[in-house]
Amino acid sequence: MRVISLSQYIVVSVAAVAGLASILRPEITHAAVSLPVPFTMQAPYSQWGVQPWEDACEEAVIIMVDHFYSGVRTAKLPPATAASSIMHVVRLENNHFGFNKDTNAAQMVEIINNFFRWEAREVPDPTIEMIKAEIDAGRPVIVPFHGKAVYNPYFRGAGPDYHTAVIKGYDDATKDFIVQEPGNGWGLDYRYSYATLMDAMHDFLPSNNTKNGKKVAVFTSPSMSDLSAQADGDNDGLSKQDELVHGSILWLTDSDGDGFTDGEEITFGYSPTINENTLGQGSLVKLLEDPKVYLLDNGLRRHILNEQVFLSHGWKWSDIHVVGTTFFQKYPAGNPVQ
Repeated sequence: MRVISLSQYIVVSVAAVAGLASILRPEITHAAVSLPVPFTMQAPYSQWGVQPWEDACEEAVIIMVDHFYSGVRTAKLPPATAASSIMHVVRLENNHFGFNKDTNAAQMVEIINNFFRWEAREVPDPTIEMIKAEIDAGRPVIVPFHGKAVYNPYFRGAGPDYHTAVIKGYDDATKDFIVQEPGNGWGLDYRYSYATLMDAMHDFLPSNNTKNGKKVAVFTSPSMSDLSAQADGDNDGLSKQDELVHGSILWLTDSDGDGFTDGEEITFGYSPTINENTLGQGSLVKLLEDPKVYLLDNGLRRHILNEQVFLSHGWKWSDIHVVGTTFFQKYPAGNPVQ
């Protein structure tokens, strides 16, 4: 019998344990980077061959990124949510451009920067490293491309001349982009190789000529800069920045439907988000810049002293209306509500 020393035994035992661990623990060869962008097909109810769904890839990629920046973290958008969101973008395009089919990179950027709470910009000739840097920073990238050049086996026929997808991640080990591909039901976390997608990247050109379109991608950001802050897509006299401050609707000229534009209401000291003519006895109001809440009572505004008083009357925070200074000052100050 062979006798081994204690030190040899320890070496052999450690090696054995390490070997067992390697069997029990899956080998991690690489780590892919992937953002939780929710997925939808451009035809959420599979209405292929019917407009606008047949050509709604641009609208689908916009709403996927929009839901991501809005904090939605489900893997897939419910079909009803996706369909209504896509139709919303279609209406924006029809009102803004007079059409919705085959919007190019610049037109997608224009719609986003005018009517969404986030921002986009065209980036000509992006590199793989530039796109990866955007993903690392938590910002999905929209890519327009010649659909026939990606050789997607799930496309009907050879694929569309013009198509778009959302790059949500990448995998350096396999040299793949991870995308949300709206063109079919297998598009969740679909993969196109770096080489394939970069080669296919082209902006839309009419007459089935997208293969000769310029190399461009749409980089996105949840933050608003001067790029879109002063946009006024609905021509109501309020910039995008001001609309976000006051809570008015970016695509409606008259957010509260009272017959005055949002810009007119702000100019003359009224709220663009509520028809103040409907407020009266028993309404709870406050100014945008002042945390104090008031009760309108017998032609007076009465300050509600504290949260305990507020809750003791059975009021809810959702009952409070933010009003303009002109409306507010119509009501003289009365005794506080205690």
